[in-house]
Amino acid sequence: MSEIQLQEKPLKLWNPNAAGCWALLVSPICSSYLLYKNAQKLNDRGAASKAKNWMIAGLAVWLLSVICSLAYPTNTAMVNGFFFWYLILWYFFFVRQQVANMRQRFGESYVRYTHFEWFKFVMIGLVVRVVLMGLSLWLSALWLSMRHTVL
Repeated sequence: MSEIQLQEKPLKLWNPNAAGCWALLVSPICSSYLLYKNAQKLNDRGAASKAKNWMIAGLAVWLLSVICSLAYPTNTAMVNGFFFWYLILWYFFFVRQQVANMRQRFGESYVRYTHFEWFKFVMIGLVVRVVLMGLSLWLSALWLSMRHTVL
């Protein structure tokens, strides 16, 4: 009698190093989502939780930047500094750890997403960035109209 061997479908994972690099264009919020999806596939609840926390932190930094740009409209260095330091901290405290975990677990041999799938991610990430910019402008307009009516 022949044995039927069930072959598991290999996990397809996002390259964390590439996700970290693309964050410069699309934002660490979107790239953290990819690392969250990796952690889910690997059943790594700790990494999934960290990725969610970094996404939430990214939204908080964005909101803080909007608030500071409204409160201090001439101080663009402060507003840009929030995002810059968030990006640096995110990369060195989270992305590098994910890269090291992937190398330790799989080496360089794991099934990666294709260039087309990365292209889709970048396009969606750019849309997210434009939406955040639109929300920033809308919040600014709302703030200025409220401020103008009070004065």
